[in-house]
Amino acid sequence: MLIKTQAFILSSIKYNEADAIVKAYTKETGFTTFFVRNLYKGTKGKIKKAYLQPAAIVDLVMNSRNKAGMEYIKEVSPVHHYQSLHSDFDKMNISVFMREILLSTLPQEPQDEALFEFVKNEFISLDQSEFDINFHLFFMIKLLGQIGISPDPGTQGRYFDLQGGVFTDSPLSFDLCMNESQSYIFRELLGTIFASKKEVSISNQTRRKLLDDLITYLELHISNFRKPKSLSILSSLYS
Repeated sequence: MLIKTQAFILSSIKYNEADAIVKAYTKETGFTTFFVRNLYKGTKGKIKKAYLQPAAIVDLVMNSRNKAGMEYIKEVSPVHHYQSLHSDFDKMNISVFMREILLSTLPQEPQDEALFEFVKNEFISLDQSEFDINFHLFFMIKLLGQIGISPDPGTQGRYFDLQGGVFTDSPLSFDLCMNESQSYIFRELLGTIFASKKEVSISNQTRRKLLDDLITYLELHISNFRKPKSLSILSSLYS
């Protein structure tokens, strides 16, 4: 069955000499893995390699077999042409980190149009906006809400419990909670997101600790979550 859908390319890995395995999140089929023949065969391939580079937003026609396993792409064309994402050093680093987070967190359910639009719009925003050193933090916090594990900002307490996902004065474990100052800033970040504002000042040390705590939160709440390989690079550059 042929399905036409928009897709966000999460990764593209060369397989053998000419083929590729491409992972994407699509509007119609959700998290989907494709086997693309002859992608690295120069001009002889039917599909251009540039169209399936990581972070690309494309229209594609896929040949779905409605079975477990990899699908096949019949046609592909670009939807959005990035202006700075692939040329701005900071945005490239943030983009790699965001894609690694998505590869470990996006659900395997067949369809979630709202989640697809969120992913697409976040990368377009990264591309079109002036670089924000806190962009990846806001992205991660918003993603938690999109995948159904958002912290409850309405709870009261001095500490944010990473296990329970709530603010409390009695965390389940002080080893798995944000300290009092971190918790206060995290609540402020949640507030700026719900108010659609990003006017917040964060020190380098705080930014690094918040990032580590958010990664721990994902490890606690998502099965088989893989810590991003780019985490150490991101921490050294923006902390």
